[in-house]
Amino acid sequence: MSQDLKEDHKNRGSAKGWLSRRLKKLQDLYEDTDTSFELLDSAVSVFDQRLVAFDSLQVEIELLLDEPDDLEADIDETDR
Repeated sequence: MSQDLKEDHKNRGSAKGWLSRRLKKLQDLYEDTDTSFELLDSAVSVFDQRLVAFDSLQVEIELLLDEPDDLEADIDETDR
């Protein structure tokens, strides 16, 4: 595995963790009746920006994988 691919895997794992944690906070904000629309809108905007970055990183990883079997193995590993 190339150094770029290793680094992208590491970054993807970090991004995925951030998205998971932030999604829980977004759900909490949404369910809190005292949350202002502006705060919720801002939180969703930040989440969307990070999600776009995560998707771009995923595309980069897919382009670095040489074989279709490598892509399938990467998908299986990511789902764990």
